[in-house]
Amino acid sequence: MRTSPRRPRIAYLYLIAPLLMAIPFAAQQDDKQGAMSLTVKPAQITLNTGQTQRFSAEVKGAPAGTEINWAVRERGGNISQDGVFTARLVGIYHVTALATRDGIVLRAADAKVTVVAQYDLQVPSPASIRMPYALLTMRLGEPHKVRSA
Repeated sequence: MRTSPRRPRIAYLYLIAPLLMAIPFAAQQDDKQGAMSLTVKPAQITLNTGQTQRFSAEVKGAPAGTEINWAVRERGGNISQDGVFTARLVGIYHVTALATRDGIVLRAADAKVTVVAQYDLQVPSPASIRMPYALLTMRLGEPHKVRSA
């Protein structure tokens, strides 16, 4: 009788068929997540130390219950959970928006923040510097050479 080798093949077919049928379903789930997009605005900005900037996250194709969380990759800047970044130290920072659902990160997007030092120097025009034995008057935008006697 040759029926015994056939039965394991049929049993194998019964085991593998549900797995093969599940592949298109899993691919559809990946396509749904693949259609999801996350964008942070503004994508790039320059701030002075002490300034703040509100960032917004635009998410498309997200499943219900998706939340946006905020983080800064580098030390020296803070961001609140409503997307307000505070520039504390000079440097380059990356603000990250995380689209999460049930504690799992679905997508992430970054914005670049350059923080510079703020110098406010008000020079009256024409500028003049008084020295004990000389008077030097300079106009803004004109080159001058100064020598001590």
